[in-house]
Amino acid sequence: MAPAVYHYAPLHHLPFIARAGALLSGLELRKLGFAESRLRRGYRMQDERRAAAGHVHLTLEPHPRILQVELGGGFPHFEVAIPAGALKGHDYLIRYGRDEVELLVAGRMPFGEDVAFRFFDEGDLICARDVLRALGLSAYKVERDPALSYTQQPRHRRTVQEVLQKALAG
Repeated sequence: MAPAVYHYAPLHHLPFIARAGALLSGLELRKLGFAESRLRRGYRMQDERRAAAGHVHLTLEPHPRILQVELGGGFPHFEVAIPAGALKGHDYLIRYGRDEVELLVAGRMPFGEDVAFRFFDEGDLICARDVLRALGLSAYKVERDPALSYTQQPRHRRTVQEVLQKALAG
């Protein structure tokens, strides 16, 4: 596989990302009608305090600690793997954290059909295929990532399904 950069998002962001053909900052998601959710409130506030809400967060390493924490809590997430060459021509900031290096791209990070959406649970994979089919988007590569798995929490699953239904209806 060619070198890639990675973005991890909650499963309920999939319709917005796929429709836009781009990774979206929190501010961009809100502009497109993503209703604020109690699911992401803590991260939104943290990003706003760090002045990072207007940026797409990318990592150089797959499966960062924060993803493992989210999955460990049973919260459905997916990976967007973008060829590193897609960064060419985009300005970005580098932020060094305790455990990782992040690249911050202002606003949105467009991707082409060579992007891969990877899921950590068979149910999430099926759900994602259904969402993309409902949107009429079949060009994206959608696959199961066997390197990680998690146990879904039913309350998160229900809430994510509700948000996805609203996103597809609107």
